[in-house]
Amino acid sequence: MISPSNTEICFLQVPAPQSAHVVEQLRDKPGFAMAAAVYSGVDVIAVVEGSSTEITDAYQILAPENTPNIDSYERFPVDSVLPGASAASREMLLDSSCTAFVRCAIRADEVTVSWATNVLATLPGVTRLFPSSELQEVVLEVIAKDKRTFDEAIMSTIQGQWSVVKSTRTFS
Repeated sequence: MISPSNTEICFLQVPAPQSAHVVEQLRDKPGFAMAAAVYSGVDVIAVVEGSSTEITDAYQILAPENTPNIDSYERFPVDSVLPGASAASREMLLDSSCTAFVRCAIRADEVTVSWATNVLATLPGVTRLFPSSELQEVVLEVIAKDKRTFDEAIMSTIQGQWSVVKSTRTFS
């Protein structure tokens, strides 16, 4: 386990073309471990970490009067942060590398989130997993040497786990 601390993922909707501005606004703000612009529906994804108070304070930064470039956001509570099979990958050092987050709805009527997380942790390209028992979903942080490899190999491998994954949404 990487971290037993409180962690959430925040999916932010921002008006075009404000994604880069919002990422810059969140950089170095307390509670925000990382923020990145994405280009698939949700405009910015952020990892929020800290004590309950620190997380609450971090979300205060997202209030309209403090960050007017944000239309709305969705909180994704995380049970724990776990390493994946590619946690030690050096592919992120490549100029062509593609990092993405894949939100997987779990077949909760057939398997537990814990079981699905164990299965998904073994897949190539998965660097970290963010399971949420509350939402019956797991968010995967994945890396590939390039976008084509991500599309053809990584996503097909994740979607091939139909015994535990009901559906996916990709944020790259």
